[in-house]
Parts: sequence; C-alpha cells; structure tokens
Amino acid sequence: MRRGGLAFAVFGVFAAAGLLLSAAAAAADRACVTMDLTFNTTYSGALDTSDCQITSNGNTVYVDFWKFSAAAGTRVTVTYTSNSFGLFSAILKFQDTTFLTSASGNSALVYSYTLPAAGEYVVALSTTAAFATGPYALTVTATVPPGACVPDLTTLCLNQGRFKVQVGWSVPSQGTSGAGTAVVLTGDTGYMWFFSSNNVELVVKVVDGRAFNEHFWVFYGALSDVAYTITVTDTQTGVVRTYVNTQGNLTSRADVIAF
Repeated sequence: MRRGGLAFAVFGVFAAAGLLLSAAAAAADRACVTMDLTFNTTYSGALDTSDCQITSNGNTVYVDFWKFSAAAGTRVTVTYTSNSFGLFSAILKFQDTTFLTSASGNSALVYSYTLPAAGEYVVALSTTAAFATGPYALTVTATVPPGACVPDLTTLCLNQGRFKVQVGWSVPSQGTSGAGTAVVLTGDTGYMWFFSSNNVELVVKVVDGRAFNEHFWVFYGALSDVAYTITVTDTQTGVVRTYVNTQGNLTSRADVIAF
C-alpha cells in the first residue's frame, strides 16, 4: 500500500466536484451516480468509458462511487481488487464530500477507517493511471461498536443511524405473528410491511426537532389495523420508546417529545 502522489492529485478534484456525490449529477457528459452497498457483500464492477470522469493535473480517470450508512465508531475495511489497473480508493462523507482517508496500491488494496460520526458515506474507486478501464471486485466489511444500530431485514436505522426502529405484529384471531420487514425511504424515514412486499402497513420517521423544542420527534402513519408494537431505541443514550396499536384500531401519532 502506498499513499500520496497521484492518489492525492486525483482526490483533489473529488472534493472540488461536490455535485458528483450529493446530486447524482453529470460531469463531462458522464453520469456520476452512487450505488448502494451492503456490508460483507462482494460486488463485481467495472471502470469503463461510460463512468464518471475526473481530471486532475492533466490526468483523467474514471470513478465509481459506492454509498453506505453506518453508526459512529464503526470501523470499515475496504477490499478493492483488480488485475487491470493500479488502484486508488477514498472514503468521503456523502453529504458534503469531506475527505476522510485514501489509499493506493497494485492488484489488491485493503485499508480500514473508523467513522467519526453516524451518517452516510461513500467509497470512491478509481485508478492510478489515466483512462484505465477494466473489471474490479469490492467488499466492505464493518465492525460495529456495541449498541450501534445495524440495518437489516427487520431494522430501520434513522436520523443518521442514531435511532433503531423495529416492529412486531400479530393477528390474534388467526394465531399469526412476526416482525415487520424494514424498507428505507430516506435518511429519516422508512416503512414496514408485514404480509407481502407490495402491501405497506406502516410508515415511520424520526426527525431532529431540537432547534424547536430540544427533542427528537417520532412520527408514524398506519395503513393497517392489526396489532403491532413499534420500538424505537436511541442508540446513543439507550432510551427506548414503544408505541402500541391494538387489533382493530387504525392509529397514527406524532410524538414531538420522544427523545
């Protein structure tokens, strides 16, 4: 692994071209978009002439951007491999493209970084040679601090990953029960389905209202009258709030002093 040289020259325009990350805009008529990644999954990709182009010091390279969310203190390890080109990679904050760390190497590059805050981040993948193209493989693993929110099939991690939202449902008259399946909509909002993916049952959001009343707010909108319990956990303080709906009721709520 080596650092510096062209690696940092290439990064110099990552931050300058903020629209690349935050607006999925186009630069030099190339679509600069982000792709979502899941930890512990290996992705097969390719840098090619249809990718985003960035030019620095007269050198033009192609770049792919992979986005993920994580809790504060999460240590991520990036494994980036290719036999087609020299490797350059960086981790940046998604919203403002703040540079965090970078590394470069030959056919196999592995580096780690501990994230300073909860939020959305981007792994940028590029090359150390101008106009280099070819296939690559990417894996990002994570070591999560105790108590942190880890998004999974039944868990929403909202408001920069600080709040863990889970739902348990039941239909006593049918003797059935289960956990809601979580689907993210935005950083603050997600929904749950109980019986089938085309049947949304519940929408939940957690909003930072501290500028107004020094509290985080929890809102939920019900599209179901089955029995369910919403559990929202503040992973920073350990405080838990539960919201219970009994069977036969169609209930929505705005809790503006939740946390």
